[in-house]
Amino acid sequence: MSKRLYDFYLEVPKEGYNKEGTSEHDDIHIFKGALSDFTHIEELYGKLWFNVIDKQLEHIDYNKDSGYPIKQLTEDKIMLNWEGSDIYALATDTNNKFYYLGNGVLSRGETV
Repeated sequence: MSKRLYDFYLEVPKEGYNKEGTSEHDDIHIFKGALSDFTHIEELYGKLWFNVIDKQLEHIDYNKDSGYPIKQLTEDKIMLNWEGSDIYALATDTNNKFYYLGNGVLSRGETV
């Protein structure tokens, strides 16, 4: 039996809200693969974020109004949005949407 495959995305909020009053978002495709493989990807991105962003904050100036300008550290869209964005997965066989809760757990979302 083959593993179920998913397309994993970061759901990155855009500034503001649409006319229906819900926030709009851009989706960034992270990975296509099995859930068990994504747990490894999550761990690697966590380590990468720590090394690229968190450990480097001392090299940029903090702004009391807007925080750290982390775009000075990288232009990588996944890195810039890793903290604070939801992750969801679309099952490739059904197109069902699942939100990733961490630690290899998915929660059913709406059908796309």
